[in-house]
Amino acid sequence: MSDELIGKGAVVTGGSRGIGRAMALALAEAGAGVIVNGREAACVEEVVSEIREAGGRSAPGVGSIGDFERAGELVRQCVSEFGSVDVLVNCAGIAEPAGSSILDLEPEAWRELIDVHLSGTFNTCRHAVPRMVEQGAGSIINV
Repeated sequence: MSDELIGKGAVVTGGSRGIGRAMALALAEAGAGVIVNGREAACVEEVVSEIREAGGRSAPGVGSIGDFERAGELVRQCVSEFGSVDVLVNCAGIAEPAGSSILDLEPEAWRELIDVHLSGTFNTCRHAVPRMVEQGAGSIINV
């Protein structure tokens, strides 16, 4: 572990898999406390456990960032657990239904895609930015 981010708090959406997982692990390795977000509790807990077993600080943040209030809870959780929200990584994403096209994609499936990919990014930024402005610093990475 390095000490570049010791004393810093981070939220990683989509942190239970793929690129988000790798980013959560890297932030923790650099010393940040990391809220790992994902929609499946078992996957989130696996990453949190991996971080803790390596000597890092982490907590689970299960739920969809497509929900405005849940996105705010993640930011508040980061501040409560780690003292600040210094880094926000928006990496949450969901796949469109297999084999779907504009010819048969249901409006509900489209709305879910938009809620996670676009609204979710807005939601987390909308909650994190006021804290970052108040702190006088912060970084947002949108993947």
